[in-house]
Amino acid sequence: MCFYLNFNLGELFFFLSQVIATLFAASINFLLNNYLNFHKSKINTFNNILKSMFKYYMISIPGILLSIGGAGFAYIVLQKTHLFHCLLVFSLMN
Repeated sequence: MCFYLNFNLGELFFFLSQVIATLFAASINFLLNNYLNFHKSKINTFNNILKSMFKYYMISIPGILLSIGGAGFAYIVLQKTHLFHCLLVFSLMN
């Protein structure tokens, strides 16, 4: 029972950290893109930044979901299939 709860919490922490990392990367991407490409027409107020970032997230939803889903799939495959895990570790060692 304790192992099962620990394993489920491990999966939950992985997916939560993946969501946070993906949203953080999307936010940095938005801010850098805005700064580097639109320096003449910057978004000056915090409310406009939040509105623009929300629009950016809405456009980026397919990529965000694919990133989270792909990482989750790889995590599950590597946890359940020891052959893939061993091959990955072996390939990283060489």
